Amino acid sequence: MTAVTRSHFERLVAEAMTTVPAVIAPALKNLAIVVENAPPAADPDMYARYEAHGRSDAQIVIFMRPLVEDCADDDELRQEIQRTVVHEIGHHLGMDDAHLDRLSFG
Repeated sequence: MTAVTRSHFERLVAEAMTTVPAVIAPALKNLAIVVENAPPAADPDMYARYEAHGRSDAQIVIFMRPLVEDCADDDELRQEIQRTVVHEIGHHLGMDDAHLDRLSFG
């Protein structure tokens, strides 16, 4: 994929958040979305991570580099960011990976 600026990537993440159904929006009130350039060295291909310290202190960290590297174009990047955001929101709502896989958000 061609170079993607951080501001463009952050806009795509924000756009993904606007597609979240209104019925679950109240559950996201205390959820922060953070963009970081790269995941930890131990897992360099990780797209995102959900971090929670109780329901009132939670965040989703989206890692820009692996997403940009794995997507062929802007449309694919937009779709993968949206899928990743939905997957991590599922974790925030208490779903494990097996449940998300059954919902096709694995």
